[in-house]
Amino acid sequence: MVSFASDYIAGAHPAVLKRLVETNLETLPGYGTDEYCASAAEKIKKACGQGVQILP
Repeated sequence: MVSFASDYIAGAHPAVLKRLVETNLETLPGYGTDEYCASAAEKIKKACGQGVQILP
């Protein structure tokens, strides 16, 4: 059974930690306006349909 009790009861997946280390020193614009948010929005739209509204 999958439990979504909270997002901080377990450690991060090693791949997530690796990517955080790789991108940690990047200087980026404010939340919602960077390339990572744009990429995530496109992936969400692809998975859920183009009618999805993404808010920063």
